[in-house]
Amino acid sequence: VPTLIVKVYEINTFNYYRQNQTDVNTDINLDGLVANQEKTHEYPEPPLRRVSRRFVFPELTKPGVYVIDFIGNGQSSRAVIRKGQLRHLVRTTTAGHVFTVLDEQNQKLPKATLWFGGREYTPNDKGEIVVPFTSTPQRQAIVLQHGDFCSLDFFQHQAEEYSLAAGIYVDRESLLRRQKALVVVRPQLDLNGIPVTLSVLEDVRLVITSTDHDGVATAKEVSDFKLFEDREATVEFQVPQRLSQIRF
Repeated sequence: VPTLIVKVYEINTFNYYRQNQTDVNTDINLDGLVANQEKTHEYPEPPLRRVSRRFVFPELTKPGVYVIDFIGNGQSSRAVIRKGQLRHLVRTTTAGHVFTVLDEQNQKLPKATLWFGGREYTPNDKGEIVVPFTSTPQRQAIVLQHGDFCSLDFFQHQAEEYSLAAGIYVDRESLLRRQKALVVVRPQLDLNGIPVTLSVLEDVRLVITSTDHDGVATAKEVSDFKLFEDREATVEFQVPQRLSQIRF
């Protein structure tokens, strides 16, 4: 009587993803693994007859990755079944990459962890995971874990690159010799192209360099220059005589 053997393997995704950094596919080596379940089906039809069969696996109730082997008549066929999926959202902050882990229903998982670069990163009290920047930016594989369930994902690990720019304005008509003029400064600090808080800046100084008609330059430095998130910073300065050029 023709027989068909059906074996169900539950893959240890955490170990597999850490070692291989690729998704589980039908080429996975199952040698030495014991099937979680094994069933034998007998059919009266001759082997040459093609018959449609329906297989149901009600025991696959929890999220995970399963490999199902169908073996019969000297041939085998394999299927990979994935139940559930973890994915991430990531944003750039001054502390590093901040990850939020979601399930397949887009629900936040505040207790999920992240494995990357040989170590495990755990969430803070907000359920967010912080990964520091790197000196060698590149695309990296990460393993997201919630309980016993894991998913493989990738992200672009970036370096910590700051850029500071400012809009600076002085009313030209206020540049009268030996009179007070007002300069308005609106700075912006970017981290990897994303605006971040100005509070991380230290030892902020504004340097005012004026040059007269004889080409003589004079510099004035405003130390401890206060910057604000919600408004422009201003400072008064005295306009020198015979002013030709002024830089801020």
